[in-house]
Amino acid sequence: MLLRTIVRVSSGTRLLPFLAGFIVIALSDNLSEWGTPHYWLSATGTASLALSFVGPACAGAGAWEGSRLRRARISEQNAVRSPLAIAFPLLLPVFVMGVAGMTAALLVSAAAADVGFGMPNPGILAVEAVLLTANTLVGFVLGRLWAPIVAVPVTLVASFVANAYPVSWSIVWIRHLVGGGLQDCCVLDQSLDGWALVSAGAFGTGVCLSAAVLIQYRKAAPAVVAAAALLAGGFAGGAASAHGMGADPVTSRPAGDLVCDHG
Repeated sequence: MLLRTIVRVSSGTRLLPFLAGFIVIALSDNLSEWGTPHYWLSATGTASLALSFVGPACAGAGAWEGSRLRRARISEQNAVRSPLAIAFPLLLPVFVMGVAGMTAALLVSAAAADVGFGMPNPGILAVEAVLLTANTLVGFVLGRLWAPIVAVPVTLVASFVANAYPVSWSIVWIRHLVGGGLQDCCVLDQSLDGWALVSAGAFGTGVCLSAAVLIQYRKAAPAVVAAAALLAGGFAGGAASAHGMGADPVTSRPAGDLVCDHG
């Protein structure tokens, strides 16, 4: 299938206007209220609030794309490409939808903070990309297993719970696995604790690798064992990185960063 055809019929393409509208209209107050003025790090962290909604959108769209392959019985045919090679072009528009949604959130928070010239924190952007990929791949895996009438709503709800609810749990370190603490970074005298990025990156990478193994090898017993091991390794790495971290993943900002504007 031609790439332009994939983009035209993709669920990510059709869902993008609604997702962008939801972020700009429904989340604009939240994205504008808590950012520290003139501080790019704070604007980037505040924008990560949208992950709780963009991640489920990617998961649901990924489930729909997986269910399309299931209905077409692609796996029962003699394919010349690997399952991952087949999945990649289908999921690329979904991932781009997620990136566009997070970009809209960043633009709203940056405009509210009046950050001026500069650039967002690349570490937070990288973690967001990993988590969006993880949501997309997990949704695709579930879409290959279940009918769309089951896979899409279940994936949407499960992804929302996994992305949004850990922030409210009393076990503080769990929120850092899904980047839930990044939205509280940072006031002017604070900087980001890099271990929060390591925690979310490790867990997200483990989920991505686990889902990739299941996409490539499906229900083969060694693949299931390898996927479980990768998921457990990502969870353990993320938990160890977040151990002892408070609810807000921040550290004191170096005094050398302070500048006096008026003598």
